[in-house]
Amino acid sequence: MTFMYNRQFMRKQSNSMAAKEIRKKLFVILFWLALWQGLSVLVGNAILLVGPVETLYALRRLVPEVRFWEEVAGTAGKVLGGFALGGLSGIVCAGIGYRFRIVREILAPFLSVIRSVPIVSFVILLLIWQGSGRISFFISLMVVFPILYGNTLNGLLGMSDELVQAAKLLQVSLPERIFGIYLPEIYPEMKSGLELAIGMGFKSGIAAEVIGQPVGSIGNALYQSKIFLETNAVLAYTFTAICVSWIAEKFFVFLWSRFFGRRDGSKLDG
Repeated sequence: MTFMYNRQFMRKQSNSMAAKEIRKKLFVILFWLALWQGLSVLVGNAILLVGPVETLYALRRLVPEVRFWEEVAGTAGKVLGGFALGGLSGIVCAGIGYRFRIVREILAPFLSVIRSVPIVSFVILLLIWQGSGRISFFISLMVVFPILYGNTLNGLLGMSDELVQAAKLLQVSLPERIFGIYLPEIYPEMKSGLELAIGMGFKSGIAAEVIGQPVGSIGNALYQSKIFLETNAVLAYTFTAICVSWIAEKFFVFLWSRFFGRRDGSKLDG
C-alpha cells in the first residue's frame, strides 16, 4: 500500500510540475506576442511593422495556394538534402580523422577556410559555377559539414580510453563498436550538433536563395514580398521557415535518440 501511495504521489507531483512548465511557457509566448502587437500599434505603419494578427491573416491567405506549398517544399527539400549529405560526410570524415591523425591535419585548413569565408562569397561563386537552381542545397551542405564534423570528432576524442581499450581487448567487431559504443557514447555532442546544424542549414540556405533568386523557393518569395512592400507576407514566410526548421530538428534529434541514445537507463533527450 505504501509503495502504491508513493507511486501515485510521485505521479501527481510530476503532472503538477509539467502543468506549471506548460503554463510558464505559454505565459512567455503570450507576453512576446502582446509586446509585438503593441509595438505594431505604436508604429502604426503596416510597411515598417505588422503585428502577429496581420501576419496570421497573411499566412491564412497563403496556405491555400499551391504555389506556397511548392515554395516551402522546394526550399525544405534542397536544404534537408544538403543537411543529410553534409551531416553524413561530416560524421564519416570525423570517424576517419579519429582513427588517423593525418586526416585531421589535412582537413584542418579546409575547415578553417569554410568557417572563415563569408557565406555570400560562396553564394556568388556557386552562382557563377552552376546557377541558382541548387544553391540552397550546396550552401546547406557547406554549413552543416564543419558543424557535425567538429562535434563528432570532439565527442570521439573525449571518449574514455578505458572503454575503447576494453572494446578492443574483448575483440568487439568494428560495426558493433561504432553502433553499440561510439555513437551512443558521443550522443550529447551529436544532439547539440544536429540542433545547431539544422537551424544554420535553413538560415544559410534561405539567405542564399534571397541572393540567387531560384524560382519556387522561400528565398525568392521573401524577396518578391519585399519588392511589393508586403511586410506581413515577409513575416508569414519567415514564420513558415521557422516552423519547418523546428519540425526537421525535432524529427532528426528523435531519430538519433531512438537509434543511438544511451540504453543504460538514462533518459533519452529530445
